[in-house]
Amino acid sequence: TSLTIELDNVDTLASLSFDYKVTNGTFNISLNPDWDNYFGYFAFDANGNVDAYDGVTLEALEDGYTRVTFDIAALTKVSGTPNAGFSIFYVRGNWTDATGVIKNITLNAEEVEVTSVTLDRTELTLEVGGTDTLLATVNPSNAINQTVTWTSSNNTIATVSDGTVTALKAGTVTITATAGGKSAKATVTVEAVKVTGV
Repeated sequence: TSLTIELDNVDTLASLSFDYKVTNGTFNISLNPDWDNYFGYFAFDANGNVDAYDGVTLEALEDGYTRVTFDIAALTKVSGTPNAGFSIFYVRGNWTDATGVIKNITLNAEEVEVTSVTLDRTELTLEVGGTDTLLATVNPSNAINQTVTWTSSNNTIATVSDGTVTALKAGTVTITATAGGKSAKATVTVEAVKVTGV
């Protein structure tokens, strides 16, 4: 009896939980690249016997199931050679007749805060009627809020939409890109159209 779940976005994984009920035999749980190097290993059986380690909490539910939660940051390495982390969640029965139910598997992402926003340019010069696009980068790349809001300090001189600046009349404005409470600014100078001949 075995179950293998491949985990995505493990860099932002904060916790993993599921509800279980064992009806026969013993199940092993491991968060691990392989069975020889595992984090948060524990075994549970139909009699309610549980071997648990740091970072693993158990909660008895009214329907007879038990909810187990792995706190990723608190998990203790309990076997094998240390490594950077895991990308596989294993459930394995000790014997071929091990039976039970696992349900409500939930992966909870860590809410990584935005640390900074940067622009590809901090100064831009346009002629009236011209357009150009500023590119914003939200750091770190796994921050939970990647939505960038753009504003212009004077929409009569230049407007901005999704980073694209449109020059309307001569003057200077500040374009601001904001995400997760952090911002970056660029100064845009709009010049009158140059007359090259009469």
